[in-house]
Amino acid sequence: MVSAVPDLEIFTQREDRVTVVRCVGRIDAATHQVFNEALRQLFDGGQYNLILDLSEIKFMSSPGARAIIGALAKTEDNDGKIVFINPNPNIRAVFSLIGLTDLIAVAQNLTEAISLF
Repeated sequence: MVSAVPDLEIFTQREDRVTVVRCVGRIDAATHQVFNEALRQLFDGGQYNLILDLSEIKFMSSPGARAIIGALAKTEDNDGKIVFINPNPNIRAVFSLIGLTDLIAVAQNLTEAISLF
């Protein structure tokens, strides 16, 4: 699946028993609905083990963080899990500040992320 608006592209692919969601660009007030819709489609398809590759996200505002918190609740309610791949230092600092890194593991690469499931 590929979803795109001018400032955000989302690519998904299955890897073993997980779905990798690679995001490129920004997740902000103008793009968070596309991000939410991509996640909703995965959940509708019964995919609750997600690797969020945020290594190419340059900016994330509070609507993006809220979307991830909502996705975390949905995955946990369905015995799933989320793992981040290498968010940039600014985004990782925000995640740490709001406590997401206490709830979601952060991997350096896809191999490491898959091993956490």
